[in-house]
Amino acid sequence: MKLLKKINRYYILSSIIVFAFGLLALYITINSIAASDATEGLEASANRIVTQIEKEKPVSNLYPIIEINSDNEIRTTVLKDTSIYDPVVGETELFKELNIWKSIHGKIYHITVRALTVEKTDVVMSVFLATAVLLLLLVTVLYFINKKTASAIWKPFYINLEKLKSFSLQDKERFSLNETPIAEFNELNQSINKLTDKVKSDYNSLKEFTENASHELQTPLAVIQAKTENMLNSENLTKEQVTTLNSVLESISKLEKLNSTLLLMTKIENEQFSGQETISFMNLIRENLDSMKELFEMRGIKPTLNLKEDFTFNMNASLAQIMVINLLKNALVHTDEKGDVEIEITKNQVVFSNFGKEILKNSDKIFERFYKETANKKSTGLGLSLVSKICEVSKLEISYSFSASRHCFSISKK
Repeated sequence: MKLLKKINRYYILSSIIVFAFGLLALYITINSIAASDATEGLEASANRIVTQIEKEKPVSNLYPIIEINSDNEIRTTVLKDTSIYDPVVGETELFKELNIWKSIHGKIYHITVRALTVEKTDVVMSVFLATAVLLLLLVTVLYFINKKTASAIWKPFYINLEKLKSFSLQDKERFSLNETPIAEFNELNQSINKLTDKVKSDYNSLKEFTENASHELQTPLAVIQAKTENMLNSENLTKEQVTTLNSVLESISKLEKLNSTLLLMTKIENEQFSGQETISFMNLIRENLDSMKELFEMRGIKPTLNLKEDFTFNMNASLAQIMVINLLKNALVHTDEKGDVEIEITKNQVVFSNFGKEILKNSDKIFERFYKETANKKSTGLGLSLVSKICEVSKLEISYSFSASRHCFSISKK
């Protein structure tokens, strides 16, 4: 969820809670004030009647508003709500009623005064609704003002965020974010600028070191290989010496392959393969099967291409080539002589499968660097790891499964 949306959501939620409790408090307050005013009005009316009687001035009954009756004893003052039929209106109305007893000139009077409660309720509801509408309008206006203000404040942040998304280690120009009127954003931008400078510096240092190390290794390896081959061509070598020299040549070959593979993986991780195009895996696999035809024939292995529908994907052509070659070599190396290799191509995936006696023991580790399931001395343990890395940067998925005595490596779209 975006920050602005979350802020607005919290604003709305808190406003609803405050609004609800505020209206409740407002209603209770207004109702209490109105009830208090009504009680005071009834008491004032009762006191006026008492004064009139004390002055021996005539006071008439005005039913149901005023009633004056004689009584035998003085009782406690009673304030209550009551329903009384109003002959003028012709229906039962709700009144607030005050009953008092007073002894005036030796005579006990029961004085009853009433006020129509409906009128008070109408006034309370009118005031309450008017205030509620005003508060609701205020909250709504503040919400839109807050939303627009927040959008304007955060706009520079989103502009810099888009710039940050497009950041690439390959860019030669120094990465720099735009200044904003917000001090906190500028502080964040300065930290990011320093970080990107450091990342690019470290990247270039690592890249230079890797390339130099790889280049420097190639020369001594080539010298060692050449001298070893010269020694093998020498006369008077014992069988043991020949075996040792062949072992040295195999180790040199493996080291050269290891060096070039690690350099390739470093380049992939550093995103040095940027160009992309639509790859037809049907054509790519056919071309590589033709070029590797002799290797399959030497081991008596027959590759089968099962084409249902072409699998096409937008990725770097060199990486696609490397991935297919490694998967074909993996199937070739790990298939028994006179076995079979099958490549099935559908619209959504490519499956490389070869015969196998049992599932790999540590199938969850086969894509890790330097992991080898077999004791093959020629294997560097980087082939499947390289394929996995290519899939990762190309937004593809690779998976392993074992079914019907076959090892299956599947390439599919995410």
